[in-house]
Amino acid sequence: MNKKIFIWTIVLLVILNLSVLFTVIYKKNNAKQEEVGIVLSENVQNPLNGRFFRQVLNFNDEQMKAFREANHEFQPKAKQLIYEMDTLKARLFDELNKPKPDSALTIQITEHIGMHHTELKQITNTFYLKLKAICTPEQAEKLQNTFKVLYSDQAPDCNNYNNYRGNEGRGYRHQNRKIE
Repeated sequence: MNKKIFIWTIVLLVILNLSVLFTVIYKKNNAKQEEVGIVLSENVQNPLNGRFFRQVLNFNDEQMKAFREANHEFQPKAKQLIYEMDTLKARLFDELNKPKPDSALTIQITEHIGMHHTELKQITNTFYLKLKAICTPEQAEKLQNTFKVLYSDQAPDCNNYNNYRGNEGRGYRHQNRKIE
C-alpha cells in the first residue's frame, strides 16, 4: 500500500511541475506579445513598447491602458503601411534596374509610396496626440523628445532607456557621403 501512495505522490508532483512549467512558458509568451514595439521609422524597429512608456515616461496603470488602446489601433495600420511601402520600393528598384525601365510605372509606384507615407504620418500624428493627451507636462516633454526623430534630423533624447538604438538606420551614416 505504501508503494502505491509513493507512486501516486510522484505522479502528482510530476503533473504539478509540468503545469508550473507550462504556466511559466505561457506567461512569458504573452508578455512578449504585449511588448510589441511601436514603429517610428521605416528602417528601424524602435523599442517604444509598453515597457518603454512605463519605465521612461513613468506611465501609471490608467495611462498604460490608454496607451495599449491607442497602440492597438495604431500598430497594425503602421505595420501594414510600412510593409506596403517596402514592397513598392522593391518593385521600383527592380523596375529601375531593367534594361528599359517604364517611366510611367516608376512614377506610379513613386506616387503610391508617397500616398502611403502621407497616411503613415497622419496615423502617427493621431497616435502621438492621443499619447500627449494622457501625459503630465513632464511626460509630454519626454514624449516630445522621443518622437522628435520623426519630425526633425535630431535623434530623440532617450538616455534613460538602455535598449534605445539612437541614430542607427536614420540616414546619419550617409550625411557626408559624396554622390557621384
